[in-house]
This record gives sequence, structure tokens and C-alpha cells, in this order.
Amino acid sequence: MLLIRARGKDGTFRLELSADQTVLDIKKLIEKETSIPHSSISVTKFREKTPLKNTDTVQGSQLKHGDMIEFVYDTTQHKSKQEVEEEKKSQLRDSEDLDNLGLRERKKHWTLSEYLDLVNQVKITIKHQKYAICSTAYLDQLVGQSFQQFLLQTRFQFQRFAFLYGETKEGKKPQPTEEEKKKATKDENINVDDDYLDVYIKVLFEPKQDSTPEGFKQVEDTVFNDRADTLASMLGMKKVGWIFSHDGQREYPLLGPEIIKAAEYQSKYGPSFVTITACPNEIGEIQFEAYQVSKQCVELWEKGLLSENPENLEFLIAKKQVEIERKMTNDIDALLLVSNVAIAPHKSSFQVGFPPRNRPGNEMFQNMVELKSVLLERRSQKFVQRVSDFDLLLFLTDYLSLSSDFPGLCEAVLSQNNSQATIFEELINAYCGIN
Repeated sequence: MLLIRARGKDGTFRLELSADQTVLDIKKLIEKETSIPHSSISVTKFREKTPLKNTDTVQGSQLKHGDMIEFVYDTTQHKSKQEVEEEKKSQLRDSEDLDNLGLRERKKHWTLSEYLDLVNQVKITIKHQKYAICSTAYLDQLVGQSFQQFLLQTRFQFQRFAFLYGETKEGKKPQPTEEEKKKATKDENINVDDDYLDVYIKVLFEPKQDSTPEGFKQVEDTVFNDRADTLASMLGMKKVGWIFSHDGQREYPLLGPEIIKAAEYQSKYGPSFVTITACPNEIGEIQFEAYQVSKQCVELWEKGLLSENPENLEFLIAKKQVEIERKMTNDIDALLLVSNVAIAPHKSSFQVGFPPRNRPGNEMFQNMVELKSVLLERRSQKFVQRVSDFDLLLFLTDYLSLSSDFPGLCEAVLSQNNSQATIFEELINAYCGIN
């Protein structure tokens, strides 16, 4: 076995070769070291200009143990290993992802002050966000009552979740005290410069899910999930939150898995997206509470730094150490990541009454007989009011075209224009058997 040294733009490498190996084998070994395709590499003996042929053997090229060979390639077509690494470092510097850069790679000479500034820049200090971006969540009274009644009637045999659709409006900015302003740079993250929004929840949609007394899990149902989103959009609404129920046997408002999910939703649907819980109080009444996770929590989730703690759901695990109360740790108390949101009732133009899709026990009511019954119960109302029911309209997507029928129908419902809605009255009545 011979030891041959290969020198080029990427450095000098030691290659172990046998006498019968070829120059092509040498090029392939250089490719492993440099990532330059072997077909682009030219090899010469040290201080010689004539390239060696691929078929030449080590012995035939008169290479001896300890000899040096030189390799070159077209630098306009390929970058050296050092150039590739420097580009990666430059990208890291530009993206401020300093965790993956060593001190020497960032700067050659350091003062103590500069080093401490760098530590504070890279270090993640968990701060509590006192004021949520969603200043108030207004929940439609009928929507809230319907969800409450189902939970009470089933005696919490099912834990449920639903998406909330509505709109956002400019909210009132918080007015922190002078003491709170001083704390903002130390303990609390008060986002007084953010755009604070009020969320108006008008309808809810319960996706297909497996529900048990212990929890819920969404089941894939792309067709109807997309239909619900499309229908809501035609009615001038978007996803503004989610709601879930629990049995109330907890001290923390949101547990680790729920915080992870809330962070995902706020990242996907916007910073005003709200989380509402429904649980029994001490006397068995269902109460609603609203929350958001902090902006910092969303950022940590987006960077892939947060995971739930299966051994203690009141804590989350940070994948790199963070500073909490001047101590470095991987465990984050869930309370530090949650902000309270005020909740209040309001009344929208939508009704409830048609059985919600996917709710346990409602499968038998998803039919034209039930549609006829609901419409006849509302016969004292104008037709546009009778069909201003999100669950009723969602049911009708099985029979009317989303692309050709619903734009006009939804426009009538949105503007409460009865003359425009009556264009569909005869068709819908014919479907359900109303003469």
C-alpha cells in the first residue's frame, strides 16, 4: 500500500493506494474529499504540466510512496470546499443564526464587552407577554349556547374542538402603567407597538374527530374542511380561533400539547388567532375563557425549538437551553407562554338550529327531512333569515354548487338581501319537499 499526497485549491489530502489502482480511482477519492465531480478533475504529477490519463495505474505512472500529485478543476464551474463553507457561514451571519458559528468565525478579535453583548444576543430569555394581541374575543351568544348545551347534555362524555370563523376589527391598545413600562425591558414583554385586534366570532365548525372523555383527535376530512373554509370565505369570514372543551380538572389554563397547537395556529392564521376553552366551574356551569400564546412562543415553535413534556404537561421542553429567572434550563413553565384575552358576548346575523355536521348523534339528522323541519319552524321569518345558518348552508353544499349557486346565495345572506335570496327559495323548498 502506497501513501500519496494530493494537493489542490481545497487543501492537501493523503490517499492510500495500491500499485494497480488507476488515476480514475485517484480522482474518485479526491471527489470524496472535495465534492467536486471526478469527471471535472485533472491530475498531474508534482510540478509537471501533462495530465495523467484515467487508465494509467499508480505503478505505470511511476508514483512512489510519499510522492505528491496536484489536482485542478474549472473554478468558474465549481466552488472549492472552502468557498462553499464560507458561503454557508455568510448566510448564517446574514440570517443572524449565530448559534452555528464559532467565535473565531464571527470575528477574529474580541473584547469582553463585545463577547457579553454577543451572549445576550444569542441567548433566549423567556419573557411573559402580559398583553395578548387579541384584545377581546366576542363570541356569538347562540354559538356559545349551542356548544354549552351539547357538553351539558352529554355530561362530558366527549371532549370536542371546533374552528371559529368571524372577522377582526381594530382593538383598543393597552395602556401600561409607568411601572409596567419599566418592567418591559426586564421581566415582561409588553408589545405596545403592535396592532391590537378584536375578534368577532360568528359561527363554528366542528371538524371530523375522534372524541373521548379524555380528549379529541382530528380525523382527516379534507373535502368538508375545505368546503367549510370556502363557505366561510364567501360569507365574509375567516378562521379567527379555535375552541376546545375539557373537564376542568386542571390548574393550568393551557397544557403543553394545547400550547403547541395554539402556536401552530397563530403562526398559520395570524397573530390575532385566539384559543377559547369550555369547561365546567365549581357548580357545574360551562364557562368560556380565552387565551393566546405569546409571540415569543410562536417564534420558538417556528424554529422547531419547542416540544411537549410527556412526563409533565404543565411544562414544555426547549431543544436548546433558555434563560428563566437568570437560570439556564430546558424546561419552560406553560404559564410563561400564555396571555389572557378578555371574552364577551355579541349577536351576529347567523342563527343556529340545524344539527352541526360531525357532532356525535347528529348523523341521522343530516337529511332533507330535518332541513324541512328547520325551515318550517322559521316560516315567520324572511327566507334570507331562515337560511342564515352556517350548518344549514354547509349541509346544502351536498346539493347546490359551490362554484355557481353559493356565490349568489352567500352574497344575499351576507347583505341580508331577501329579494336576492328568494331566487333560491323555490329550489331549496323543492329539495326538502315544502310546497
